[in-house]
Amino acid sequence: MQISDFWRMITDLESRSPEHALMLLNAPTGTGKSYTIAQALCQYAADHENFRAFFVTDQKKNFNEHTFKAAWNKHARSSCGTFNQRVAILRSLEDTVNKIIGDWDNQQMPAKYRSSESVRKVFKNLKMHLGLFQAYKHQAADSQTSWEALRKAEFEFRQAITVQLADSVELTVPLDDEGQKKACDYVAKQVNSETKWLNETYPTIDLYRRQIIILTTAKFTRSYTPFFQEHAKSFQFAPIIHNALIVMDEFDSTKQQVLDKAIDDALKIQADLIMLFEALHQGFKKMDEDVLPSQLRDCFTARKQFNVLKEEGKQLRSKFALRHLYKTEAVSLDSGFVIHTPQRQLISAGKPWHAYLDHHLKQVVLGQQARDDLHFQRMLPRVYTFLRRTTRFFRDRARDYQGLKNSEQSNFDDAMTIDDACHSIYNALGLSGEQIKVLLSLGHD
Repeated sequence: MQISDFWRMITDLESRSPEHALMLLNAPTGTGKSYTIAQALCQYAADHENFRAFFVTDQKKNFNEHTFKAAWNKHARSSCGTFNQRVAILRSLEDTVNKIIGDWDNQQMPAKYRSSESVRKVFKNLKMHLGLFQAYKHQAADSQTSWEALRKAEFEFRQAITVQLADSVELTVPLDDEGQKKACDYVAKQVNSETKWLNETYPTIDLYRRQIIILTTAKFTRSYTPFFQEHAKSFQFAPIIHNALIVMDEFDSTKQQVLDKAIDDALKIQADLIMLFEALHQGFKKMDEDVLPSQLRDCFTARKQFNVLKEEGKQLRSKFALRHLYKTEAVSLDSGFVIHTPQRQLISAGKPWHAYLDHHLKQVVLGQQARDDLHFQRMLPRVYTFLRRTTRFFRDRARDYQGLKNSEQSNFDDAMTIDDACHSIYNALGLSGEQIKVLLSLGHD
């Protein structure tokens, strides 16, 4: 493979409309795809200042960091910036913390940080939580708890680093938007031990300055955490991937990883389909009751489809008694959530499910009796279809709200993403965290 081959592919993709900007390169192993694409991306980035590419690989061992670094040093002019100023290696939380600890122990971290009492304190806490996470990460019951504790410890470490960084630019914490911009400019333009370490360890301090972003499939299908923020942002709808070239190395294994993640995420969801429907129904009522911020409410009520969906929701609620709890008869089942148990039992047992309203218990009884007043198997697809249509409507309105809020922002780095907008809307409607996860997953696929 020649660099010129990839250049022609890149220019061909750029010339197409976004709907058709896809290309699959099926070349035998050993033909130099990964090596040549590294050369091509670095040379193209050096010659095109506004070019940005993601190199997504299935495993960390395929990062080819040394290959990319050699290619950048070969093709980039001094005015283009150093490798770590323009190329980002995005690591997982565990790998980032491992690097921090290794740099501390090997005295690769700036002396200013290592001599700070506040940094030393949070570093000790970070090291302890990494040990706990590594001890429990293969135990399902404790892995999420230990990961969350490690995440918080790493954020506290970043906060302590921010204090030192603010001192370097003669600012005080907390940094406002302008202060963060000055800090980012300092890291991007000054060359010293502090900026070198930050660019290498935390490229998320200013990811928009990076032209080539190298990461694993697992990282790309999930999220990244901006340096000054506590919570992660999804790549899928982040502005940073707009107009970017995305190169997926080892595509066959990537497809399997994406499928595995979809299944894993679905199994983690613990949300009742009926309660989700009721939460959305109450959300529509909130809009009518004029309790939401006017900017948010107007994005919905001005649309004709708002009243159509609201009326359809009322009809479904009445027809299938959705204002009542749906409870399974059997007590031995491992889950009472309608979204999981009936589907699994229906497939494994091969028997139909039925539902009827018990007026004495004031709940819908779900089981395998012959009585099926509420037509359970008709209800499921109709409610699910309604949820999908409603979610699509909400996402479209979230885009309206996103555009409205971003028109008021001066700093693109702090722009509201589509996920941010969706969370704002769902939180305002009173949905739980698990319900929001369900609706976001319906919108994403």
